Amino acid sequence: MKLRLLALVVLAMVFVQCAIFTKKTVSDDYDTDNYGALTKQVNAYIEKKDYASAIPLLKRMHEIRPEELAPVEWLGILYVNLPEEKPEFTNALFWLMEAEKRGSSMGELVYGNLAFIYSSKGEPEKAETAMDKAIALGFSDFEWMNKDDDLANFRTGEWWKGIADNYMLIQQKLAEFKDFISDETEKSIEDRIKFYSGIIISLKELAPHIPALQSRPLSFLAFSYESNDDYFLAEQNYLEAKAVSEKVLGKEHPNYAYLTVNLGRLYYNMGYYEKAESCFLEARDIYEKVHGKEHPDYAITSDNLDSAMNANK
Repeated sequence: MKLRLLALVVLAMVFVQCAIFTKKTVSDDYDTDNYGALTKQVNAYIEKKDYASAIPLLKRMHEIRPEELAPVEWLGILYVNLPEEKPEFTNALFWLMEAEKRGSSMGELVYGNLAFIYSSKGEPEKAETAMDKAIALGFSDFEWMNKDDDLANFRTGEWWKGIADNYMLIQQKLAEFKDFISDETEKSIEDRIKFYSGIIISLKELAPHIPALQSRPLSFLAFSYESNDDYFLAEQNYLEAKAVSEKVLGKEHPNYAYLTVNLGRLYYNMGYYEKAESCFLEARDIYEKVHGKEHPDYAITSDNLDSAMNANK
């Protein structure tokens, strides 16, 4: 169950960080009305792998701050790890789908766990759809996909059969991509364009039936062309990345909105203010629906929209 164990490691890191930020208000003994103290205790339970004890505290955190996404995401992930959840995974599905609805910031883990659940429940098509979404958002552990017994149903479909002979090559390419973007700022724009173009070609050849694999490299390539003032190729790649995001994640996902904002920014810099206004308006409406008007992404996109509208007068 490598994906789920990996998720738990990340969970501990997230909540430890939160505890540091609230250090001045956290007492030694946790208080059921103190979000920071609950965070500290959740960390302690996770370190002991006592997930059943962590869950009610996460629920209390959700009650205190219902707008916070992290408790929702990790309730779903922790429930997946409880043996009594099998075979229906009722609680895990509830919280993971709630995280999806609210535009999870850790979508690769949320969707990866959803793929695991659907495969376990004998629903390989739903598992493939969830895995596509996880990959589009950065998940890349194809070795886990091949080894986990609970993904046996997932591996019966054409999705997996299409890469059964080369999945490790795909994982290798994605690892190279992650390594490259980790210090991208030290690379020249020419090197970025060459690298991202090559990765996209390779992934298309290795898995033409999984466009989700190209989503992130296309976005990075588009931005590189934009940085090089090659607006035509930047637009072409933003549009392709946006089309992949729409197909895989849907038009109401924050990732789709993010790409739409980037395209709007490009149009604004090109002087195409009407097109920019249309992009910012579309993205703002998505952020409002998913995150609400108080979210920073909504505010920033609204400011961009105002600038485009004023320039278009």
